[in-house]
Amino acid sequence: MQHAEKHLSQIERSKKMKRKQFLCFILMFCCILCGCSQKKDTEETNNSLKGRYVEKNLPLPAEITEEFLQLTKKDQKPLLYSFNESPFVIAGYQLESDGAWTEVTPAWIKSISSLPRGWAYQPQFMEDSNGYQYLFYYELTDTGLIPNILCSKDGTTYEALHPEGWEDSSSFSQIAVMEDGTIAVIFYNNEVKLYSSTDQKLLYTLSDLPYHSDFLSAMGTKLILGEDDKNYKIKNIVVYDTSLQNSASYPFEATIDSDIYADHNNQDILLCNADGIFKLEEGTSLWNCVLDGTLTSLAMPTMWYCGFTADALDNYYVLFNSDNGYSLMQYTLDEELDAIPSNELNIYTLTDNNTLRQAAAIFQQKHTDVKVNFTIAMTKEEYASADMATKEDYIRALNTELLAGSNYDVLVLDGLPADSLIEKGVLADISDLLRPMIEDGTLYKNIMDNYNQEGKIYRVPARFSVSMLFGNTEDINKLNSLDALAEYASTHTDAPMFGSITLEHLVDTFLPYEIDDLFDHQGKINRDNLIHTLNALKLVSDQCGLLESYDRDSIPGNNIWNLVNGGYLALSTPKSFLDAIYPFGMTKHVKGYYTSYENSFIPCCELGINSKSVQPELSKEFLRTILSEEIQVNDLYDGFPVNSKALVASSLQNRDYSAISTVVSDDGSETSVTFEALDPQQTEDLVNICSSVTKKAVNNEHITAAIKEGAASFFTGELSAEAAADAIIEKLNVYLSE
Repeated sequence: MQHAEKHLSQIERSKKMKRKQFLCFILMFCCILCGCSQKKDTEETNNSLKGRYVEKNLPLPAEITEEFLQLTKKDQKPLLYSFNESPFVIAGYQLESDGAWTEVTPAWIKSISSLPRGWAYQPQFMEDSNGYQYLFYYELTDTGLIPNILCSKDGTTYEALHPEGWEDSSSFSQIAVMEDGTIAVIFYNNEVKLYSSTDQKLLYTLSDLPYHSDFLSAMGTKLILGEDDKNYKIKNIVVYDTSLQNSASYPFEATIDSDIYADHNNQDILLCNADGIFKLEEGTSLWNCVLDGTLTSLAMPTMWYCGFTADALDNYYVLFNSDNGYSLMQYTLDEELDAIPSNELNIYTLTDNNTLRQAAAIFQQKHTDVKVNFTIAMTKEEYASADMATKEDYIRALNTELLAGSNYDVLVLDGLPADSLIEKGVLADISDLLRPMIEDGTLYKNIMDNYNQEGKIYRVPARFSVSMLFGNTEDINKLNSLDALAEYASTHTDAPMFGSITLEHLVDTFLPYEIDDLFDHQGKINRDNLIHTLNALKLVSDQCGLLESYDRDSIPGNNIWNLVNGGYLALSTPKSFLDAIYPFGMTKHVKGYYTSYENSFIPCCELGINSKSVQPELSKEFLRTILSEEIQVNDLYDGFPVNSKALVASSLQNRDYSAISTVVSDDGSETSVTFEALDPQQTEDLVNICSSVTKKAVNNEHITAAIKEGAASFFTGELSAEAAADAIIEKLNVYLSE
């Protein structure tokens, strides 16, 4: 079966702007102002530097609608445009120096009572130096999205402009109008096209560089563009002067993609991203970090920044959207505050994490004297593609640091040998923090019972996912273990079980639930249990169809999409109520069934405190923050809350979601599947599963790799199950001894 998940053709248009969920920490090139520095040079220097931007939530205009907002400026003052479809209203409001809003909607905008078919994507209001005003929008037609632009030269009447070739294209992502009325557009193929202000004929195309398709801004006669690296991230800011037809590049490296918004004051270029606000002063080549984003809402994954501007006094304004609607933040310089908070909390993690980021941002807002510093070993992409040797190098280096007395306070233990760290005394006992939260029901006891080690607790998961079996058989409640699946496979030889699957995928799927049973109380490998597990995996694989590798168009085995066209079962691990929409929706489509698998969960973002931390109480306060209902209630796609009140509250949130996807079979037939937010029964079932799972799944890459190698020889008939087990034990004994 081939899966062609076509574009989500009927996404119910939300009243809230949707944006990427990963707002990540970015290492900038040459942040020369100490306010963005992660390290204090000396205590004396830290105490002597004053001046830090502070965040203030500005009230929005009382009359404003919130279907879509755009932040721009005029006369060096913030200008907010509100676009509403039903009823159709476009209105502009300017922020005055006294903090009041004044409506400044142009007459020609007020005269527009409707657009042909509304807009499907963000409308945009623009103005050139001649006072000509422009309204851009997409028209939704039966054949797709058609870009449109209206122009008023007198503020009263308007006309539709027809840039050359637009009627045949909807493949561009950003538009800007320059001071002379030249229209600049960046296409998804990274080309930039400029159109005449008089007749909208194509003037020329910029295609020398791989320009970032989501970043474009105009400043006088100049275009501000981003240069893509090979991973579609901005590595340089390119300033192209249309009058001279030349360009200059300024390094602006990002380790992880993040939206960037640009503005300018005079000839100074301003940029805003999750990491802060940066200025490139005229005549210089280095970016100056003027605001540390990690101390503000910019760092919050729940706050999706969607606009940025500055006024004449170097106050900054950022427009945010969230599940709670829009908000406008003002950033003003407080000259009395320390430029750098006097205290530090240092966190180490192999990869970034949304809940971690959200907690750090909230924690710093409540503790203005604390700077949370992150050491992130690898990006998620790097971690996913890294081999075991590379990961071991990072772990070995960390071990050396920890045993030598590093300055890390909080450790994210995902991917780290937590048991080894406990044995070495690296992790502190945090039972005094957690036990009261367990006893009063704040934290799920069914989860936390897995972390009690002889009366002590050394780690706590911030989140967890649940393991669930989805399928077409009403016998699914009887199949919630590997042994049950193996027995079923041996007696139902006509059932395609999980679809075609690779050995690697098969072992990765089921082994985390079996690892604990492979070891006795002394930590030695139980040979009989290992042989039993190998035989069970073999029986399951026989009913899946074992592949050497997946081709580009195939659906991997154990995938919910297999359920549409004959697949029998799928094991899925939903991480949130939003994440659960697809497996539950697919099961509903096939009129199937679901159950908890092994009554198990997978911990996410396990946290521990370094026993040598110089900030033990502050570290505990950070853990208390990340485990609080305030943080846990947010659906951040990285796990369900371990906070019981937060889980219930999260389940009751209104999730406005609808999508249609298409599954294409090998014979070319298509099946459309509609996905919607979970219904009340599904939600209740998922809450009950989350509150009752008791078995912690264990993921150990070393053990998994050894079993994959031995299982391969057994599955091909080269070795018996007994001989394969002995080979695995020999390999694992070397690892365990180390």
